[in-house]
Amino acid sequence: MFDNILAKLQEPLLIEPAKLSVLVDVVMQRKGLELLGALPAQGEYGVPFGKLSQDAIKLAGFTPAQESLYWKVPLNVTFPAGSTNAIIVPIMGTLVARSSGFGGSGATSYSAIKSTLQTCIAEGFTNILLHFGTPGGDAQLVWELADYIHGLQQSGAARIGSYTDTSATSAGQLLQAATSMRMAHETATLGSIGAVMYLLNTTKADEKNGYTYDVYKTGLWKDLGNPHRLATEAEQARLQTLVDSLGTQFFARMETYTGKPAEHFKKMEAGLYRGAEVVDLGLATELGNFEMAVDWLLTGSAKPAAKSGNNSGATKMTDQVVNTPALDATDIAAQAETALLGKVAAIQQAGITYGMTQEFISEVIQQNLTTGMAEQMFKAVASQKSQATAIIQVAAATPPAPVVEPVTPSTLAERLASIGMTAASSQAKGAN
Repeated sequence: MFDNILAKLQEPLLIEPAKLSVLVDVVMQRKGLELLGALPAQGEYGVPFGKLSQDAIKLAGFTPAQESLYWKVPLNVTFPAGSTNAIIVPIMGTLVARSSGFGGSGATSYSAIKSTLQTCIAEGFTNILLHFGTPGGDAQLVWELADYIHGLQQSGAARIGSYTDTSATSAGQLLQAATSMRMAHETATLGSIGAVMYLLNTTKADEKNGYTYDVYKTGLWKDLGNPHRLATEAEQARLQTLVDSLGTQFFARMETYTGKPAEHFKKMEAGLYRGAEVVDLGLATELGNFEMAVDWLLTGSAKPAAKSGNNSGATKMTDQVVNTPALDATDIAAQAETALLGKVAAIQQAGITYGMTQEFISEVIQQNLTTGMAEQMFKAVASQKSQATAIIQVAAATPPAPVVEPVTPSTLAERLASIGMTAASSQAKGAN
């Protein structure tokens, strides 16, 4: 798996730079340990978040159609209460073109997203909310998926909105922009509209280890990006042209999806934004929370959120764009850990409130659901348990049927003896 990720890091990517830095650090530390013989080259895959158990599905109260769809799609979708044709599709983690070779990495593939959407619509689930929590990822195939999402709405085949509670940056921002309603939490991070490419240079390590490489090629650019030598100025210019072309493609798609000119997004210089800025810039249509996004999914409109604080100081972005400095990897990791701990605590408390067992609460936490989605599941399970309890109470109030003791040879002899008879005398009396 790490070899596959390392290969991807040598390509232009649509990913937020801080996340890319973390990936580079992790992969290179892993590769360094492999080269030292401290780890096997074929590392074991982690255990990805999987589907709910059959028992959990039944307790959640899925309809037959919902349960059937749940097992058909590759992503761990959820269903809001109160609708039979609405569905929430998660787009989480690093985005890759295809999932092959990335098992257990926490990545989500464009092919899995498209397959899920196609199956949802074929099964009649045409009200769709895409739930984003991604820094972006692969540049390959994201364009086709974004156009597919946009086309579904243009043709009237589906109504698709999006909600971002953590981040939808770079490739995630492109997919989010393709939806008609783009809601973001006030602390969510959007933007990073552009492409980035990191090229590994191992010349110093090669020199230290005594390695030299002879290259035989058929064209000038055949070994473009070769990590075992320094790139020439012409090669650097060529690589920059490739990255710029992806950026231009990105800006054009954003114009198509949002109606704002491509130059508007180019001026952002791939900055990151939060709060009122994301609406002012056209990166989101509104601010809100998960419950409001579900309201939109079910009714077509979101209930207004209560205002907090004074927004008079919110930055208004017009012709001049002010870039929010990108967070470093340490800050992002700390914020992610704090958010995760807070979410786990909230889900734990909700489970206790609804009377769930600790085993079931732990299983729900492992599904990486939002707090609102977990609470809906607990509520549905509590309702099912309440109905089951009522049935048990009715059964308990019904008088039990009399128990008839089975007659065996020993108990028969005891009963005859109690009235002064034996088995032989009983048979003789019967013969008379």
